[in-house]
Amino acid sequence: MATLSNIITPTNVLTTSSTSTLTNKTINGASNTITNVSLSTGVTGTLPVANGGTGTTSTTFANLTTNVTGTLPVANGGTGAATLTANNVLLGNGTSAVQVVAPGSSGNVLTSNGTTWSSTAPAGGGFSNMTVFTGSGTWTIPAGITKCRIVVTGAGGGCAYFSGNFNGGGGAGGTAIKYLSLSGGTATITIGSGGASGSAGGASSFVYGATTVSGNGGSSTPASTGMYAYGGSASGGDLNLNGGDGTGEGGGARVSLGGSSYWGGGGGGSVDYTARNGQAYGSGGSGARLATSTGANGVVVIEY
Repeated sequence: MATLSNIITPTNVLTTSSTSTLTNKTINGASNTITNVSLSTGVTGTLPVANGGTGTTSTTFANLTTNVTGTLPVANGGTGAATLTANNVLLGNGTSAVQVVAPGSSGNVLTSNGTTWSSTAPAGGGFSNMTVFTGSGTWTIPAGITKCRIVVTGAGGGCAYFSGNFNGGGGAGGTAIKYLSLSGGTATITIGSGGASGSAGGASSFVYGATTVSGNGGSSTPASTGMYAYGGSASGGDLNLNGGDGTGEGGGARVSLGGSSYWGGGGGGSVDYTARNGQAYGSGGSGARLATSTGANGVVVIEY
């Protein structure tokens, strides 16, 4: 026969010294837990930390002046910096401490290179620097330069040799002018040499990546029995200008002038036996009776 202790045990009987009401609650005897208890209406007193509470009936907010030490990192809403220099501009830096840009020189402006910002002098609406190549070489684009204006002039031709007795003026080299966008790197510069008597001037060029700007040399071959030579052509520029033709020897003066280039006049001459080499960049040499001359060398001018 079963005894009372086999029927009523501490694990399957809820005992209390007062009346309790359990509504929609689940009692688990094995783990001694009660579920479905509303924390809003079913709990009184202070919920301890061990049970998921705060252990306090009120919350005191942290004072960032007195309750926090060290530098608040960016990931926690701070700047990651202990001090910020006066009048510097702050730049975001991911999860690292903020970066700064100092004012720099008076009148500077914030300038973007597409990646970050820097304090630089304003462009001022035009170019402020110039590099002149009178010999072949390489131009390294300065840091921060994104635009330039290029003037390329070919060399002038020598006097237009006709018979050794009567010589006409040589033609001037052509000139190409171009505005170009830059993205660093280098450009290759070639300067044409002035032509000797009876020889054309050499071509000048500016090559940057796929861009080629050229000024061809002036001619030294007589265009006709008039004994003058044509100016050179140009290509690759936003504006391409032919060089000036030389003049022919005429009348009793027996004097001819070299063709004028973009930069100025060619060689002059006097009556008989005196000729003059080309003077301005790319200009032609003059001709005279029984006298010869050479054209002026070309030039490349870069403004940026």
